[in-house]
Amino acid sequence: MEEGCCPPESWPALKSTESGFRGVILKLANGADAYVVGPSDGSTTEKGLVIVQDIYHYLGGRCRGIADQMADAGYFVVMPSIAGGDTMENHKMPDELAWWCKTYGFHDSFRSHLLQGVVPLLREKGVVKAGMMGFCWGAYLIFEASGDPEITSILKAAISCHPSYVLHHMVFNGHSEALDLAEKVAIPQLICSAGNDKDWVREGGSIIKALKAKPEIAEKCKVVNFDDMQHGW
Repeated sequence: MEEGCCPPESWPALKSTESGFRGVILKLANGADAYVVGPSDGSTTEKGLVIVQDIYHYLGGRCRGIADQMADAGYFVVMPSIAGGDTMENHKMPDELAWWCKTYGFHDSFRSHLLQGVVPLLREKGVVKAGMMGFCWGAYLIFEASGDPEITSILKAAISCHPSYVLHHMVFNGHSEALDLAEKVAIPQLICSAGNDKDWVREGGSIIKALKAKPEIAEKCKVVNFDDMQHGW
């Protein structure tokens, strides 16, 4: 993938068939589709997880496979279609990346998907405590959501996998290392960085230093470097 969105030698989309996945596609209250899956034993759970896709389709094999794994671990998992199926695979990289990211960004798309679509479903299913997990572009979205007071009153932790926080500066003219977003973060963060991710999202980088400087969440923020993995797992 082109430098800027993701580092060189990042993994491409994982193509998949419709077989082998346990979840179903549901229509959320706001009209968006979502991949939804619960514990494999059919039990109900009070634990919820919102998974947010990368720039590829939310029904790609990698994201659905991880959603199923998290459901097997006891979570009720909801993965909304942030872009309604309009992935970057339909557009020219990198020329149309900024347009795509702004169109399906936090303020114009993701926030309403969470509050008007995902959260009502979590409450309907009896979920009491929930968090967020994002991949690449999705990690950027949940990092910004982690500073939104209304969202953080409901969703209590976030996991960023191979985060593309670089988009904050590249597309939205924010701080070059997204430190303005880090300053607003109000819930615990786990950042899982790949071996070819930016140094500032890795252990010892500026992002974790900024999070560790926040007394209310410092002890609950962590970076794990996956040095043998490439961005895009």
